[in-house]
Amino acid sequence: VMAIEGPFWQAQIVSAVVRAALSAPTLAATKTSRCALAADGCEIIESAAATMNRLGGNPQLARAAYVGGASATTCALAARRYRIPVRASLPLRYAHAADSEKSGFESWLKASQDRAILRIDHRNARASIESAIDAVKQRAQSSSWHDQDVAIEIGGGDLMELGTLTIDLFKKASLAEPVLVASGRHIDEHAIADYRARQAPFSAFVVSSLDIASSDDGEWTADFDLSAIERGGQWVPRMRVGKNLASSSDPGRKVILRYLDAEERPVADVACATNERIGNAKDLKFVDRATGFPTRLKGAKSSAPLLSNVMRNGKRVTAMEDARTIRERVSGSLSALHERFRRLRSPAIYPVGATAALALLKDELIAEARGS
Repeated sequence: VMAIEGPFWQAQIVSAVVRAALSAPTLAATKTSRCALAADGCEIIESAAATMNRLGGNPQLARAAYVGGASATTCALAARRYRIPVRASLPLRYAHAADSEKSGFESWLKASQDRAILRIDHRNARASIESAIDAVKQRAQSSSWHDQDVAIEIGGGDLMELGTLTIDLFKKASLAEPVLVASGRHIDEHAIADYRARQAPFSAFVVSSLDIASSDDGEWTADFDLSAIERGGQWVPRMRVGKNLASSSDPGRKVILRYLDAEERPVADVACATNERIGNAKDLKFVDRATGFPTRLKGAKSSAPLLSNVMRNGKRVTAMEDARTIRERVSGSLSALHERFRRLRSPAIYPVGATAALALLKDELIAEARGS
């Protein structure tokens, strides 16, 4: 993902900062990307950042979710800081602070008329929906905003049944069909995919958790390793020996090449040493990183380096990009991936490996470390 070069102690400090800056946001972006893929065009609203256990929430996670594919956030600080679209969702217990649920809805509509979201009480759904309808009618009489600006959030119970009930009651009240928003702790990529497959009447999903369950081997944990150190004007490879080939680090200074097919779709990412001659894409052979087996790359027509200089001598050498620009690039990259890599269930494993020379170096260093 990133290579840092410099005096050892400086590189160590920077690596720790980079790890902290990339680890949780990368998970958040990944989780949101999976939800966006499952939503297939429906809006994803990120709501985890605003409720993080820290003052002001965690706007960086909201930014990461937006980059990953969320359409909006409920975190006002992130919206202001990173210019992310914001959605005003009815706060919890808001109706309890008002004289009645209806008056609470009315005050909320008055305060946030642009795409206001009303959360109904699923425990008393019919009465709550009727209160929302009365509030919408009251607003129609006193403002220029019409009822199509209203969204109804359903956060519990049988979401399919309550969604249908909401639509029916709005139609009986001669109001336009509202935008339905599904929320709840259970809303993840798999739940979203299930609702979409069942043709649920939801146009948006609120994702309130950006966690990805970590495995015992730390699969989802960002880390950094020392891959080479300069000795007497020469770069000497270094590596960390793990329990197996895949868990061991990759030694040596290297570049990462992404190989593309004739339709510009990625087919594999391959690491090669900086002093290696890059072979023809059509005849490329590489060693799979997970298995150690030699593999012939099929369908590749061209290649492009993934790493580029961002800082040099402690100063940025590329312009800062805003969240929207990065989001568009992420969306384009995901769209370029073949469907077999993007599907949520039983996806094909995207090929990642190293050239034969790098793989041989890794084998030799492992054997040396183990005394064999």
